[in-house]
Amino acid sequence: MSRAIRTEFLNEFIQGKLSILLDAVHNDTTLNMELREDKVEVYYRGRLLFTVMDKSMDLICSDSCWERYKGKLDLVTEPSSIQTFIDNIALYKTPIDYYLSNVKEELEEQCKQQLVLENNVFGKNTTKSSDYFILDTEYKFADGETLDARFDAIALRWKSTTASRKKTEGIGISFLELKYFDSAKTGKAGIKKHIDDYLGFIKRDEYHDMCRDMEEVFVQKCKLGLIPAYNQADKCEKIGINDDISDLVFVFANSDPDGCNDAEEWRSVKNYDINDLKKIYIGQASGFGYSLFRYENEGADDRYIKYTDLKL
Repeated sequence: MSRAIRTEFLNEFIQGKLSILLDAVHNDTTLNMELREDKVEVYYRGRLLFTVMDKSMDLICSDSCWERYKGKLDLVTEPSSIQTFIDNIALYKTPIDYYLSNVKEELEEQCKQQLVLENNVFGKNTTKSSDYFILDTEYKFADGETLDARFDAIALRWKSTTASRKKTEGIGISFLELKYFDSAKTGKAGIKKHIDDYLGFIKRDEYHDMCRDMEEVFVQKCKLGLIPAYNQADKCEKIGINDDISDLVFVFANSDPDGCNDAEEWRSVKNYDINDLKKIYIGQASGFGYSLFRYENEGADDRYIKYTDLKL
């Protein structure tokens, strides 16, 4: 599944007729733009707000934005132009605010978008960004037979120390899996399933294709101003991902250490190859917030707990 978009499509956002949409994303921290090869999607509070198609340049409001609720909210109608949408963007957010405000999954989707915001954007206002840049969300791969994988986010794992940022080659890749509260830690979308998906995917040729694609996605997101936390955008085209450096990081948000019963789920993978298990981590908080950091030595004091260090 490729994500990088055509150069001509990219330029429409940078200096063409779609630049007003890009400006809207830059000026509104509730919006998140993701590249989808033949289209670009913009999310609001974790929900798809609209899609812009490559070849036609058409803006399509998502069902959750207007179609599903147009009979309930008379004010919400399909926009007649991109400019109309921009002029009334607050209006097109209304169905998501009003009708999805009590949906259980909403907080998890917002949490996922907050990960993007705090690691890709907020670092520009500090002296140091986080150790991660989120390259993509909702990445899926299926071969139609043995593997049907979905990852909440794909991130460039690049330590934010001055010395590390001078090295533009051999940068690692991380697959992030968010679990909000203690639901979905077991079963068909549980911990073991995600570990199986990760270990199965990184052994396939398509994983290496994805790494090359993500190198281009990083370049394109920098050019679009979607990763302002990286303050050396002029060097973005030199970035090289080392396919051999990867890991799976579970981000457990608002998890109750006494209330969840996932030890059995963790024990179910204990017989996997030890070198594979060393690639599985559980993220720990950097104080409060969603910026992701790792200690330099990755030793006992690392913020990230390795699966192999869990006491089960």
